[in-house]
Amino acid sequence: MALLFDKYRPKNLDEIKYHKDISNILKSFDINNIPHILMYGPNGSGKKTLLYSFLGYDKKTRVTRTIKTSSKEIPFTIYRNSKFIELDIKEMGMYCKFIIRDFLKKLAETKQVSNNLPKIIILHHFELLSIESQFILNKILESYSTNCKFILISNTINNIIVSLRSNCICMRINSPSEEDIRTELLKIIDENKIDISTNQLAQLMNTNYRNLKTSILQLEIFSLLKSQKMSINEKKIQDILKLILKKRITLTTVSKITSYLYEFIMDNNISSNKILLDIYYLIIEHLDKNKIEKYIEITEITSKYDIRLIQGSKDIMHIQAYIFNIISILNNI
Repeated sequence: MALLFDKYRPKNLDEIKYHKDISNILKSFDINNIPHILMYGPNGSGKKTLLYSFLGYDKKTRVTRTIKTSSKEIPFTIYRNSKFIELDIKEMGMYCKFIIRDFLKKLAETKQVSNNLPKIIILHHFELLSIESQFILNKILESYSTNCKFILISNTINNIIVSLRSNCICMRINSPSEEDIRTELLKIIDENKIDISTNQLAQLMNTNYRNLKTSILQLEIFSLLKSQKMSINEKKIQDILKLILKKRITLTTVSKITSYLYEFIMDNNISSNKILLDIYYLIIEHLDKNKIEKYIEITEITSKYDIRLIQGSKDIMHIQAYIFNIISILNNI
């Protein structure tokens, strides 16, 4: 079963909803002859979604490389497929200067023989790159632009040198508005029949920081936890049914039923009327189909206690009384 985030993730630029101007610019590019690009914007604004909608979601291979310095060998990770090579500045740590100077320079100056098309090199978390390393990279951009093109992904543009910006098409990616996120979440909730209250949705909106990916993942977690809790609760209702079908009112029976009811109502905030009806439907399933009078008697007693729960308080006491009445009726069958 696919996660909601994967299900609703745009697969191409035509499916992009919130950055139409940027997607139209990217559509105008020939992927075999793109300019250097700098995408920047807040975390979660959709930079990677735009990037992969443009380049495609082809499977990537993880490869470990090493470079040698005067004192040691430095391992680092790249991801590659037939279209692009990816590196993350965050993973390079203090050795990013050496990786750019030795590995990226060598990669950029080597022309592809197979199809004679420029390579695409993606650098994530570019805002973490030191000024010295930026100057080195800028020289590579200027010297080998016919061999490779760079796509730089950054959370901010403030600490990126002017000469590097001038060599790229700069694209500001804004976060979706709260209304955009709310509209998308309501659509997902409706299509997947997720049971979530207005207050729970408001709480989710207050903690998403205008990040659509975070919002959908939080909604997914909420849905999974609720589904898991419902499954646990169904088992406990079945346990109550087993106690009822034993047709004995003992101290152990009273204690266990009371414990379950407190857990349902106090801890899980489940409607008392729902608990009553869940028990009723399970009991009906276990009745002899030929004893119509017992169907009627149990239905009448259920209606009586359902009304009491609506009109009165002390829900647990009413449900306990209902259960003991049901046991009494079953003993008379």
